[in-house]
Amino acid sequence: AGPSGLTYHPGTGFLETEDNHFLICDYRGSGANSGIFSFEMKPSGAGMEMTENRKLSWGIGATDVEYSYDGKLIVTDFMNGWTSHEKGRVLALSAGDKTWRAAEAAEAGKLIKEGIGNLPAADVAKYLKHPDMRVRLRAQIALTRKQDGLKTFMDSVKSADQMERIHSLWGLGILARRGPVPVPTNDGFATLPDKRDRQVAADQIIPFLEHEDEETRVQAIRSIATSGIPGDNLPLSVLTTDKSLRVRAEAAIAIGRMGAIGQFSTICEMLRANDNKDVFIRHAGIFALQKFAEKGTPLSGVKADKSAAVRLAAVVAMRRTHDPKVWLLVPD
Repeated sequence: AGPSGLTYHPGTGFLETEDNHFLICDYRGSGANSGIFSFEMKPSGAGMEMTENRKLSWGIGATDVEYSYDGKLIVTDFMNGWTSHEKGRVLALSAGDKTWRAAEAAEAGKLIKEGIGNLPAADVAKYLKHPDMRVRLRAQIALTRKQDGLKTFMDSVKSADQMERIHSLWGLGILARRGPVPVPTNDGFATLPDKRDRQVAADQIIPFLEHEDEETRVQAIRSIATSGIPGDNLPLSVLTTDKSLRVRAEAAIAIGRMGAIGQFSTICEMLRANDNKDVFIRHAGIFALQKFAEKGTPLSGVKADKSAAVRLAAVVAMRRTHDPKVWLLVPD
């Protein structure tokens, strides 16, 4: 109800029951009516749905919540309303001896405090599968800044560990988008990123568009979408009919981002098959049509399409691009 903090469990520390859960503060003006909700999200169709919602801590004027780097949960307590806000406090909730994955939580705090950017790439790569997502993300970013980061990602992306594979795909996506970071030498000069390295990074992602693991396919699509390579050269049209609705939606969004105008009929067919059943699929199709329109593709021609889902998507896309020809889709 008020300015409320939101966070997600990092994978270690307070508490095991909160793994894979979000925490959100519900501040309603007084501690007696306020507290922290815990909820979990699971895939549903092409989107997500809440599968659990419970009170984690109630009777506290919580306005913000965050997981610390040493395994605790930090909460700001507004105390007893506006007239006494100067007496607010910060609470550090700890699981003590029952801290979940205590050893990994302690390691995460140490690594984040000391940093891992100066470690050799081979050592950094080991943390791509660390239980704490904050460590994994830092390892991923650190590798994108190393000259041998591309080679390291090329090896680690083949891992059987899903998290290591996904962070490697994200890292390759960064390198495909902007190439390795220039590293200054002693004379103050640096070697600029080689465009060929960007292409190599993108090429490493492409095979994972057909990976057996659904989440890997989703993240491979997201990683390749900003690589700058032509979308019409990728098997994205096949992915819009994937058995996973999430993959279909991501493929349509990627088609739009990459300006793959040759896939116009593919997007219309996806919208036609969905028939407005899954709103996330519909959104992805609208997004792609919008991007086509921004590149000059006329959408008014879909008036003759027998599918109301296709015509609706075109109307929304034309509205977003402020296309006055939207009137052409008015029914006769």
